[in-house]
Amino acid sequence: MPVLTKDAWEIYEQDFPGTAPIEVQLRFLLRYAILAPSTRNTQPWRFAVDASTVHLFADHGRSQPVSDPDGREFHISLGCALENLLVAAEHFGYRHEVTYFPESGDGALVASVTFAPGGTQCPARAGITLDAIVQRHNDNSVYRPAPVPAEVRQRLQDCHLESELRLDLTDDHFFRRWVDELTLEADHLEFADPAFRKELGYWIGQGVFGMPRVLSQLGRFAVARLDLGDAVAKQDRKIVESAALLGLISTTSDTHLSHVRTGQLFERLWLTATTMGVSIHPMSQTMRFPDLRSAMAELLPVRGWVPQHLFLVGYSAKIHEAHHRTPRRPLGDVVVDGAYLPSMVGGQGAGKVSVDPTARRDIMGLGPTEFSDHLIERPIRSPQGLGPDRQTGPRRRVRQALRPRRIRPHHGYGESDHGEPPGRTHAGPRSGQPEPRCVSLRSATPAVRTLESRVQHAGTRPALNGSIA
Repeated sequence: MPVLTKDAWEIYEQDFPGTAPIEVQLRFLLRYAILAPSTRNTQPWRFAVDASTVHLFADHGRSQPVSDPDGREFHISLGCALENLLVAAEHFGYRHEVTYFPESGDGALVASVTFAPGGTQCPARAGITLDAIVQRHNDNSVYRPAPVPAEVRQRLQDCHLESELRLDLTDDHFFRRWVDELTLEADHLEFADPAFRKELGYWIGQGVFGMPRVLSQLGRFAVARLDLGDAVAKQDRKIVESAALLGLISTTSDTHLSHVRTGQLFERLWLTATTMGVSIHPMSQTMRFPDLRSAMAELLPVRGWVPQHLFLVGYSAKIHEAHHRTPRRPLGDVVVDGAYLPSMVGGQGAGKVSVDPTARRDIMGLGPTEFSDHLIERPIRSPQGLGPDRQTGPRRRVRQALRPRRIRPHHGYGESDHGEPPGRTHAGPRSGQPEPRCVSLRSATPAVRTLESRVQHAGTRPALNGSIA
């Protein structure tokens, strides 16, 4: 494992070699690319500079087969690095053409980007400053109780340009409660798995989070041997409840191309938020379980979208504290000879894809006939290997989340023509009086029916009979 360093963050715009050959300039741009976020800071990328082209490779030796067996987060991380490269290139006046998975059947070559002078900043990246790449950091603390202004929210929405992606930003109470419960369920399932803890402990021991070596080794030992699910779930609940907005990126398909594009949009959002002083925190655990991911899909107001990445938006409570920067692999360790084109067959090639950088899509105006009606549906996974006592907690939390509650109307979520939440009144389980109407999920979907069955012992409660749109 190469030695990680924080020296990579010491990069300054004025050091750009403007009079040097293009290969030298592109290597300078790669110094911004390697500052991208990645799951557990694994940095699963390699680059090759060949004249005016930069090739982005997947470093499969840095994959996480237990927590990310399908490579979804792996390729989202690669998309983040690609977006950093494009942001830096546009800042220095380069135009670019991206070809995704140019070698059919070669899962290692993710993208090839050809650069030429004379470019301008893409409208979706217009709100991003170059300094945002260096200032961006992950804040996993509880947010300040401050709403995100409408103009900031609109700036975030304007980051979305891909027609095959969907971006939802909401502060809907019902959606938040479901995200909260599904996240807690994922936390408990993950840390109950010894293989997951061992894999997480390995990366902690490699020092990817920037802790001193002794603390990294102690952390590796503790995580691998202790079930920290309850502590992590408790902290995640506080973070979810304090966030001003919840964000979800979905796609029309579930290919590695979709994952890379998801990473690009997410990094674009994160850099735009950083420019405006807003914090973003990714919440990936729910997406790691097919059943919980299916339940998340059913929260969307339109069928046919596959959830890819969940994140929180808000204002950090650490106003005067220095930002924690995680270490990076040195540039020399991730840039290979341009003649080296590895052929690691086994990935999912996607052929050549041309993307119009000016394409825009109104995310709230997508009609149900504009995309596939396919939706992955699997039953909710029971916590295998957990006794009745451990299963009681998640069941109780889900039961509380599904109690009828009045959802305040806003931004098109859970809002009828008269500004009232859709749905119907239900007899209260105790008093027999009608309870406030609640927004609920579509009925007759396997994932929700199975989740319902896990809380039937709670007594009478409203049926799930609608959607939040």
